[in-house]
Amino acid sequence: MILKPTNYKPGDYIQDLTKNLMTAGEKSTEPKIVGAAGFWGMAIREDAADDATTVVVRKIYENSPASLAGLQPDDRIVTIDGRWTDTLGDAYLATSLVKPGRTVDVVVQRGSKKMTLKVTPTKGY
Repeated sequence: MILKPTNYKPGDYIQDLTKNLMTAGEKSTEPKIVGAAGFWGMAIREDAADDATTVVVRKIYENSPASLAGLQPDDRIVTIDGRWTDTLGDAYLATSLVKPGRTVDVVVQRGSKKMTLKVTPTKGY
């Protein structure tokens, strides 16, 4: 086998892959995948309860915006900034629309109590 240098330059496959994942097709620019715009400091999971899907806080990171706002593990997130969070997709979309430094209401169900907490996400890493 003889290897000979050429002028071939490979494309940026990661950029192409990201573009394909973020768009629903040629005719739509609606995102398929979203990510939080800022750092919230919580891990969430989807849970089925009472024949409905809900989003539950799994973990709160120490000294994070979620921690400082008073969120706790096992809180059921009802809304983020007025947007319903019935699924993980709903929660990811709601958090992706909140710019870092902007304080928003997060309504949670804690046991039999419903409460509104104020969360101010910070810039991500």
